[in-house]
Amino acid sequence: MPNSSSDQPPQVTSSQIYSQPLSPPESFGAPIHKSNSPVLKAVLIVVAIFIGLGVIGVGVVGFGVWYLARSVHAVPSATFTESDLGIAIYPGAEPSLTGSRAEIVGKTVVSAVYFTRDPVDQVIAFYKDKAGPTAHFLTTAHGSEFRLSAGTGNTTTVGIMRIPDASGGKTRIHIRHATQTAAQH
Repeated sequence: MPNSSSDQPPQVTSSQIYSQPLSPPESFGAPIHKSNSPVLKAVLIVVAIFIGLGVIGVGVVGFGVWYLARSVHAVPSATFTESDLGIAIYPGAEPSLTGSRAEIVGKTVVSAVYFTRDPVDQVIAFYKDKAGPTAHFLTTAHGSEFRLSAGTGNTTTVGIMRIPDASGGKTRIHIRHATQTAAQH
């Protein structure tokens, strides 16, 4: 019997092989889909903004630390005079190695620490007399603090305290004096 066309395999030509569209292989997992979701775009923009603000913030803090490190100079308290500190140094007080001078934002700030074996009340009485009636006076659990203002931008703060376990039981006197820096021309 003659071969009918239904029994024969179909004839495939080379043009038919290449005309079939290729589909992506799915053997690596789910098929790839393009996402144009507006919610995803908004989330990515917000994340990028927060990262940018974080980088700027770190830069600002780094600059501030660099500026302060460049501005503050550690010096022993013994190098300061009463005119540097804006008030008298307690008689017989021992200067510490902890002191500083800084030029910050148009102000010169001098800080010095002294110690004495005299009782806190005696040191307070001395500074009350030196500070005068215009001084602001604050008493704390361990001592007192005076704040004096002399003219625009000039302040002196004297902190007096005794902490029994610290500094060998001595009274600590911390003097900070801030003055307006002369205008630079």
